[in-house]
Amino acid sequence: MSIELLNKARVRTVDMGQKVLSLLLGCTSRTAEYRFVLKNLPPVGSKILDIGCCDSLLALKLAEKGYQVYGIDTRRYLEKHSNFTFVQEDILGTTFPNGFFDAVIAVSTVEHIGLGAYGDPIHDNADILAVREIHRILKPDGRLIVTTPFAGEYRLAKFMGGYERYYDTKAIQGLFEGFHIKAKEFFVGRRRFDWVSASEKEASSPNLRYHANIALVLVK
Repeated sequence: MSIELLNKARVRTVDMGQKVLSLLLGCTSRTAEYRFVLKNLPPVGSKILDIGCCDSLLALKLAEKGYQVYGIDTRRYLEKHSNFTFVQEDILGTTFPNGFFDAVIAVSTVEHIGLGAYGDPIHDNADILAVREIHRILKPDGRLIVTTPFAGEYRLAKFMGGYERYYDTKAIQGLFEGFHIKAKEFFVGRRRFDWVSASEKEASSPNLRYHANIALVLVK
């Protein structure tokens, strides 16, 4: 079996596991992120880009709801749907025209770009360059829906043989320069499978058992 087929099976297993865990034990971090995304989507039929789609069924689920969905990843993605188009590219430089999308989604993705954990090229300031590219391909008044780790102080943390970023308030402001924040929420994990809404102060605490996430709706 190919690596892509194995990953497809793994993603579907993880998706089902997330549903079961949320029913039995509480809200997982990914469930909280997806709920935020779903309640902040543009109208059905809108053109949406899902960045880093390979470890998720989100793009497929949005296509099933009637959105015109594109997925982008440096790895191959095998899911198919009539409303879904996969593009194997790096978000740092896409072939999409200016103002192409009504919305762009990046769930737990921006913090990894350019740090090599998923086999993507290592690149300085890749998260900033990616956000600039997102700004270019969004329509005027288009929205970026993003979730990422949050901390009281910006830092890099080891992740899957590479690194990931934990953003603080100042880093968030710098990263999304040129966007207007329309909505913002924080989540913290009381237990591994019990994530709840929190204040920015609570999410900034250095004494959290698990890390915090920030979820944003940003308008171009």
